[in-house]
Amino acid sequence: MMRLPIAAALLLGVSLILPRPAAAQTAPKSPTKAGAKAPAGAHKPAAKKGAKAAKPAPVLPPVGGLSPQARATQLTEQMRSALSLDAKQVQQVQAINLRSVQQIEEAHNALIGQLPQMRTRVEAIGETRLSLLYDVLSPEQFRTYTALREKKLGIPQEAAKQAARMNEGEQ
Repeated sequence: MMRLPIAAALLLGVSLILPRPAAAQTAPKSPTKAGAKAPAGAHKPAAKKGAKAAKPAPVLPPVGGLSPQARATQLTEQMRSALSLDAKQVQQVQAINLRSVQQIEEAHNALIGQLPQMRTRVEAIGETRLSLLYDVLSPEQFRTYTALREKKLGIPQEAAKQAARMNEGEQ
């Protein structure tokens, strides 16, 4: 397994652990040598004409090891505590977090082995999430959130971008 801290880690506060792409699945090797005929009476399943063998979709564990609902609830609870969210904000932040976590899950599963595309999609999800949070949080809560996010995840460029946006909006 390789450890890939990507934009999902920035969004969710975790590092993704993705398996390396597996080599094409092969059938178990026969005890006979290559080119040798199968023993008499051996059964070979008949192949349907024009039918391609379907590869089963890989099943990966959820990002962060938790279900999307559990991860969104965990994120919301951390934010509620750190930012002193009121009841209405908790509901709104929970919905934003759930939507974002579900989108990250979908990208994680749809783009296995396509890291540049996954990064791009996850970064877009993260930007949308930040924009939605900006609309829900007070300016002070948002500054606190971006500062905590920067400290925890080491992403000063994101905090600087969001702080600049906030300053533009206050003037």
